[in-house]
Amino acid sequence: MSGQHRGIVLFRKLLKKFLAGTSSTKEEEVLDHFFNALQHNGISSEEVRHDLALRNRILEGIQRKRSAHRQYRFGVRLAASVVGILVTASVLYLAFHSGTPDLIVVQTERGQQMEVWLPDSSKVILNADSKLSYQQEFAAATRDVTLEGEAYFEVTHDDQKPFIVSTRTLTTRVLGTRFSVTGYANEEAAVTVVAGKVKVMDTRQRFVYLTANERVTEDFSGRGLFKHYVDADKYISWTTGKVFFDQLDMQQVISILNKRYDAHLRLPSADYDKTCTLSGNFSGATLDHVLESIAFIYDIKYERDPNSDAITIYIKPCSTKQ
Repeated sequence: MSGQHRGIVLFRKLLKKFLAGTSSTKEEEVLDHFFNALQHNGISSEEVRHDLALRNRILEGIQRKRSAHRQYRFGVRLAASVVGILVTASVLYLAFHSGTPDLIVVQTERGQQMEVWLPDSSKVILNADSKLSYQQEFAAATRDVTLEGEAYFEVTHDDQKPFIVSTRTLTTRVLGTRFSVTGYANEEAAVTVVAGKVKVMDTRQRFVYLTANERVTEDFSGRGLFKHYVDADKYISWTTGKVFFDQLDMQQVISILNKRYDAHLRLPSADYDKTCTLSGNFSGATLDHVLESIAFIYDIKYERDPNSDAITIYIKPCSTKQ
């Protein structure tokens, strides 16, 4: 059984127990996590009209059981429509089983993106195949989140409470700004600043400061942090449905497209010229649209396997136009 399906089953069980008046305080907290996560996704209250009676029963029950000053807003689809909210079901399952009652874990699958609102009203857009972990209430001194994958942050400014993003190899510290962090396993780690100022530190305590339109990368060899001047908007273009490549070899391009579209692109062999790179900002409406653009510009060919979802990319030597 997948994590998403387990999340849906768990939600239904907890909802039945709550409506029957047999749920525990811990189980009510899990439902609270679930509703908050749905609210983060931006689903409006207009979408629950067909489940209004059920919504009202839950609202009334929570208001009876909890202090009068705390209000709950359920901007959600309930019951019949919950099956379709797969990503949020995963959030419910992970929050319930995280081992830390107030830890929220938001996870996207390949081909998915999610918008998350943090306790301090900071906004996060989580890219495909990524995971964000944070406390339901931030600590007194800092606002800490942990990222696996890629995310874009719009951080609410607070001089007294730094916002810290931790990945496998980099720690990014800000007071309030807009930036993106890339921290996929087996890929080059990077931070790109759109506005404001950030401090980025690696595991060896080496650090750099970045301002708008600056980017730092850390190579696999661990030689250090490398700072570049860039057009930051291109590096966050994935948040608006585009796909951007900056001198990436074909295997790196395939990795990005596979995550973005939940695709199964492949090269016919691992033996290819990595000095051949692709650059450009492509409309990401569909995978076919991107592949057609790349094929036209770089004179490559691709072929779909009639018996599977696999797509094979055939590239030519670097002498072709770049």
